[in-house]
Amino acid sequence: MNVRKATIEDAKQIAEIYNFYIQSTYHTFETEPVSSVEMQKSIGKIIKNYPFLVCEENKEIFGYAYATQYKSRCAYKNSAEVSVYIKNYLKQKGIGTKLYEKLFEELSK
Repeated sequence: MNVRKATIEDAKQIAEIYNFYIQSTYHTFETEPVSSVEMQKSIGKIIKNYPFLVCEENKEIFGYAYATQYKSRCAYKNSAEVSVYIKNYLKQKGIGTKLYEKLFEELSK
């Protein structure tokens, strides 16, 4: 498995992973699935300032992790909110750990 920076081209697979959580859990606090176009916009916005990573093998994305601004107040300037999503059937395989390790490495830079 390879962990790399996400690109706009990954949006379709990332949206599919995220939409599972929208439709099957309460984790996201969203109620409607997101489109690939919406996900492209989100990825584009995030990668301007923060890391957005995917874990893949043979061009199949198994999960992703990213960081965003936590709060806009000056006291939080060195804080970030982090998220990780894994294909549901691939939980407990170490994918989230790989993503978090790389994400925290990127954030420390």
